[in-house]
Amino acid sequence: MGLDWQPLGKPKPGHEAEFDKLYEEIFHFDNKDESLWEQLWAVAISPYETPGAPRVGVDAVADRWAAEEYSKRAWKRLFVSRRAKFFNFCEDMLGEELSGEAWVHHRPAELTDYGTRLRDHAAAFAEGQGVAAVLGQRLLPESITDWEDPAVKAHIVDSAARWCLFWGGRGHGMYPDF
Repeated sequence: MGLDWQPLGKPKPGHEAEFDKLYEEIFHFDNKDESLWEQLWAVAISPYETPGAPRVGVDAVADRWAAEEYSKRAWKRLFVSRRAKFFNFCEDMLGEELSGEAWVHHRPAELTDYGTRLRDHAAAFAEGQGVAAVLGQRLLPESITDWEDPAVKAHIVDSAARWCLFWGGRGHGMYPDF
């Protein structure tokens, strides 16, 4: 089964109590009523708005860029989700607690805490394995192709940590999508 992390919206000013009530209903009481999600998003600031980057379908400059860029190649889905499925390659490194926490929702402070623990774990692992150079890198060197390589595992966990810290630090929580 796949696992993606989706950043949650954050409450619009003045709607914090309503947002929190809906959050509790959806996540803590596991209410499957789809209308609750609609209500939640109605009082939320979308994670797409947070980075402040031009958005396709909203900003003309982004529309022009997308039309030019994607006419050159096959269309790819644009998304802000995190492929947490990659944690499957790191379960032996992460341990049960950190690995299992990837499957639960987090409020912003919880996501920041989780990101900090992932970052610290990745750093300690990378130092111990002599692969600290991959920490903080967007991409792995092309020469690293073995999924069992400690550099791959350190990079995956460090990248996930940075994702958590980015969204949690901007007031967004996370929900697992599987």
